[in-house]
Amino acid sequence: MTEKKPLISVIVPVYNGETYLKNCIDSIRRQTYEPLEILLVNDGSTDGTAAVCDQIRHSMETDSERTRTIQVITLGDEGVSVARNTALSRANGAYISFVDADDRILPDMIEHLYQNLIATGSQISGCSYFAWEEENQWTEQLQKEQDYEEPVVFSAEAFRKQIFNRNSRCWSKLYDAEVLKTHQILFDKGLTIGEDMLFLAKLTDTEARFCESSYQGYAYYQNQAGAMNRKFNRKTMDQITCWKKVGDMFGRTPKSDSIVLINTLLVLGRIAELPAGEISQYREEIRYCQKVIKEYSNKDALGLLAGGHRAKACLAGKAPNLYVKLYHMPPHPQMSKKILMYMHAGSGNHGCEAIVNSTCHLLVTDEENKEQQGTVDKTEQTELSVLTNDQTEDERYSLGGLCNLIQEQKMQEHFLAHVLYYGYRKLTGDRESFLA
Repeated sequence: MTEKKPLISVIVPVYNGETYLKNCIDSIRRQTYEPLEILLVNDGSTDGTAAVCDQIRHSMETDSERTRTIQVITLGDEGVSVARNTALSRANGAYISFVDADDRILPDMIEHLYQNLIATGSQISGCSYFAWEEENQWTEQLQKEQDYEEPVVFSAEAFRKQIFNRNSRCWSKLYDAEVLKTHQILFDKGLTIGEDMLFLAKLTDTEARFCESSYQGYAYYQNQAGAMNRKFNRKTMDQITCWKKVGDMFGRTPKSDSIVLINTLLVLGRIAELPAGEISQYREEIRYCQKVIKEYSNKDALGLLAGGHRAKACLAGKAPNLYVKLYHMPPHPQMSKKILMYMHAGSGNHGCEAIVNSTCHLLVTDEENKEQQGTVDKTEQTELSVLTNDQTEDERYSLGGLCNLIQEQKMQEHFLAHVLYYGYRKLTGDRESFLA
């Protein structure tokens, strides 16, 4: 006799998802695991989503297979957190999973998560995901045989490191509903970015046991209209708010501070990408970003950033408006593009000449390919130059035929670039900088 498995509830919030919702729900209906309950939450959609929800409900209610049921819930554009919380309050399953309406799941994902959860005695079971954009990528993954390792088990406290290592998604996981109810774990109302990370963070304050598998069972659609890709608006600031909250929950560390810095720079960059005429509307947001960067720019946190991010944090903390304006400096239409490379002081046998040689070849080949494809900009010509400490020596390495060799002592023409270069090295702590 086949063992009766517990009901699993799959929660799908949707807002204006008429073009992709059916495929998402179809992927859930094709799951090898049963019984399943789907809770479809239409959160104030203004397109044809409501009609698609009705079609799906009618199809499932008239289906002779009764191991999959559906609830359709209608809300008035209250946000993804309220949508998920409402579904949680109405879910009947012993376990809960979340799927975003533009994503899909492989046929055995729920079964895989459930079996790992039972085998490891965990309360939260997760798997990996793959990103896709074209239908053929989804089809290829459906047909692909995957090799994956046994699940790794974490205590709730140990899972905090996973959150800081980008495992901050609520989807691609299966949750014990009793744990969520007992500890009243819900999504923070009003947040549209990072709300799933805070949901997971709250679970690390329980005695729950986590397991994670490398199996790529979740198909994350790279939706250009998704929350992470939308044009900046004031809700984008949630990206900073959530990471600050997590740092406060866990206790601030250089790692958590560095992540706040990175996300603040990302938000500031989103503001900078706006048309120049719109940026003035967000002066308060720019000032807030500067305040956060100043507060979190301690030595240890900055030390964890890559050189480029460290330099950006220094500039944004001191002159955020300049940081934003630099995104809007258009190149002169008739100006040639100059690529300057800097050699070690006396190349000798350091291998610098070989690197420059290879780089020049790559750039020249790229230009030739563009010419053959007819995609080269005729108004822009690339000029390759190398500032060297010994022009005569570097001529011997055939660099002279590939680029302009300029003695470092005779670089008045490139003075600004030279100063910016060494300034950058100083800001980023480059130990090879010639500045004292």
